[in-house]
This record gives sequence, structure tokens and C-alpha cells, in this order.
Amino acid sequence: MSIQLSLGGHSFSEAGANLRPAPRGDAVPPAPALGQHPAVALDTHRVALIPEALFRAEDAEACLRTDGLAPAEGERTVLCAPVGGIAAVAAFDGAALDAVRRAAPLARFVSPLQLLAADTAPSAVQISVQGPRVYLTVRGEALRYAHVLPFDGDADLVYYLTRLGELFPIKDYTIYIYAEAPTCKTLSRYWRNVKRV
Repeated sequence: MSIQLSLGGHSFSEAGANLRPAPRGDAVPPAPALGQHPAVALDTHRVALIPEALFRAEDAEACLRTDGLAPAEGERTVLCAPVGGIAAVAAFDGAALDAVRRAAPLARFVSPLQLLAADTAPSAVQISVQGPRVYLTVRGEALRYAHVLPFDGDADLVYYLTRLGELFPIKDYTIYIYAEAPTCKTLSRYWRNVKRV
């Protein structure tokens, strides 16, 4: 489990608040500056996106429960700062959150999925591979799909994109990917507009 800061990336381990640089292979889109506060990207599949105009803080945990993502024992509901008109709610390890608060008391939280979803590039697929997860969004003229899925290798991405191609015309879209070069090369065999970010 890791939490990454936007400036160069720092990770907090589950066990404590020791700051260390994130490995260069981590593929998280950069978090935006949130005023004077550092943005901390929460690396978790347990996240729900909500249009900012419709979001009410008192409904945060209900949003997670509705999506089947209720906080497990030891987890807490986290409100993520709105980015590009998209709010997010996540379930995350309470001890890790406490470590972040001790190290960076003014930190604001965001989700990598939220960051991808806030990108307004039309006719695009955005992919961020992060350890055992892939953050994936599809945008036509508006956001059409946003989800966190398990990732065990490039075959998973090929499968996900093939299935999404049955729902959306992604063969005509640009696929932006935050991942290592071999993954980009694999996807380039199946889709023509793959760009490593």
C-alpha cells in the first residue's frame, strides 16, 4: 500500500511515517497543486467519483456503500479534493492516513482515477498502471467510463481495452498510458494511437 505526493512522489508505508522517494517506475499522473496544500494521491481500488456539483460530504460513505466499496475494518472514508469538477471518495487504511497527517498536516487527498477522469482530452483512453492496479478512463465528448481494475500484466490491459472496444469506438481514440515502455509496445500491436505519457 502506498500514498504518493505530487512533487516527485513520496510513499508512506503502512507501518509508519518514514518518507522515501517513490520508485521511478511508479506510473501515477501528476497531482495538481491544490492551493498552498500538497496533494496526496491515494493508491486504492476503493474509490467512487461524483460530479462536484452533486457531491455532499455527508453522503460520502453512502457513495462508497452504493458502489459496494464500503470501508473494511481499519479503513476510513476519505474525502478527496475536487479536481476538474470531479469529487472523489475513497476507503483507505486508517493508520496510513494518520501517518500522512503527521507528516503533512495540510495535505489534501486525490485519487489517481480522479486525476485521469479530470483530463478533458476528447476521444481518449487514459491508463495509469500502478502496481497491482490499473486506473482506466474513457472519454468521448464527455467522461464515459472510469474504473480501477486488477493488473497482473499486459494481457490484462489488452483484455480490458478489447472489452471496452465493444462499448466505445476506442480504435479511433488516442490511448494515453502512464506505464513502462514495454507495456506501450504491447498495446501498440493492437491499437494504432498509443502514446506514453
